Amino acid sequence: MRSTPVSDVVNQLRPWKRVGLVLVAGCGIMLAWSKAEFYYQNPYFWAKMTLLALVGVHALVFRKSVYNNTAELDRAPVMPTNAKVAACLSLALWIGLISMGRMIGYYEIKP
Repeated sequence: MRSTPVSDVVNQLRPWKRVGLVLVAGCGIMLAWSKAEFYYQNPYFWAKMTLLALVGVHALVFRKSVYNNTAELDRAPVMPTNAKVAACLSLALWIGLISMGRMIGYYEIKP
């Protein structure tokens, strides 16, 4: 996809990202409410919530320089370092978030 401008990719994926966020957040809230007393004691749940908060911080930090600046990224001969850092950090945060979500079901409270 090196020949595809970054702004085209971002503009095509942005509506899907927003719909996905609403669906995931809505389902996650309902799931957490269904077993609130269990999730409150689950360290993987709290790790997931921490990573979710860090995803929000990541979006705020890189919003101006990367995510809302795609036209400049299209013109750059080489992808800027801050865009690469944003991409790697985003991948790491989301992989961690998904992993912690999967681990929630394997945690057992010891009597």
